[in-house]
Amino acid sequence: MTTPRRGRQRPTARPRPARRTAPAFRAAPPAPPEAGPAASARRTPRRTPVTTRAALLGIVVSALALLLALPLRTYLGQHAEITSLQTAQTQQQQRIETLRRTINRAQDPVVVEQQARERLQLTFPGQVDYVVVPPSAAPAPPPPTDRPTTVVPVAPRQAWWSSLWASTEAAGRSR
Repeated sequence: MTTPRRGRQRPTARPRPARRTAPAFRAAPPAPPEAGPAASARRTPRRTPVTTRAALLGIVVSALALLLALPLRTYLGQHAEITSLQTAQTQQQQRIETLRRTINRAQDPVVVEQQARERLQLTFPGQVDYVVVPPSAAPAPPPPTDRPTTVVPVAPRQAWWSSLWASTEAAGRSR
């Protein structure tokens, strides 16, 4: 005893039409008996090499590519920006850590005393401070006396506006 199935029942198979075999040779299609609206209605549609499904698939794929192009470009641009910002943040954190170490070192009394002695030349009361002065550079050698020297008198410098006015007057006289 079988129990009846619940839900949707499968439809029964429809009989398929028998296939026709193609003739060994094809005859030329018959010429249309009459030209007119009735003749064009009886014509069978021509089959193109690109089927409708392939054309629709191409259109859908192209539309998807166009729809995804801008968001993908934005995503890649933002990803590159995030990477550069993370690199900059890492460098800033290293700089902050270096500055923190410098602050901690500057709070040590021994370092403060050393800096006061080196930079400000400070000493404790009762201490004697010695400063070593480097030797001065050797004096410049005198000019050779075997060549006669000529002294060219130099005109006193004029203010720029005096030079400008003099050149303007000279230009006016040349006309």
